[in-house]
Amino acid sequence: ESAIQSSDPQVRRQGAISILQLQSADHIASLSRLLADPNPDLRRLVCDGLHQLASHAELNKLVLNAAMQALAGDSWQGHEQAALLLGALEHQPAANRLVELLKSPRMEVEIASAWALRKVAVQETIPALIDQAKHLTELRNVKGDSPELDQEITHLFEALGVLNAADAAPLLMKYVPKRAGWQLSRGGAIWALGRLNAGTPNPEVVTALADRIMDFEPQPKESSLVKQMSV
Repeated sequence: ESAIQSSDPQVRRQGAISILQLQSADHIASLSRLLADPNPDLRRLVCDGLHQLASHAELNKLVLNAAMQALAGDSWQGHEQAALLLGALEHQPAANRLVELLKSPRMEVEIASAWALRKVAVQETIPALIDQAKHLTELRNVKGDSPELDQEITHLFEALGVLNAADAAPLLMKYVPKRAGWQLSRGGAIWALGRLNAGTPNPEVVTALADRIMDFEPQPKESSLVKQMSV
């Protein structure tokens, strides 16, 4: 317990490793505070360790409660790691707070929350997922693209595909035509369209995806990911 409160991150790390090996309910709460540790390697270690501890029936509820507290806290680092942990554990009660964190001032938290919402897959989150995807699409059109934007939108689209969100189809279709960039999110949009139209072929979608598969123009070259997802 004293080691994980040290000012030295290497000492905190060794303390965390020791506590994780104990697999004791008595230390879950104090260990979970390291989800917000300023050292990124340490907080990731603790997140992974708590995920493993949650596989023990007697510790699962304690881990979930501790992660929910971190998700409700003030630290963006804690938000990010708690979102990843609760998403991996598919803890649906976290959904409302994860939706709130889609508006975090930190892109790391937005990305983790979008991914976690895909994992928890709660139908009631569909409107918020669509709104965030529309907002980010407008943002990238106005201010330009970034790998972080591409990643978050991809997670949002994957979540909408998992949830079979038919209302998302018009937005997803906007990502099918060829353009420079947006590779991940275009692939995610096409994957989601496949989920939405499974078993009920849509001529408009079929034609659009066939065009992507058969596009061999050299400039700009069509993304191999987009072709794969179209197939």
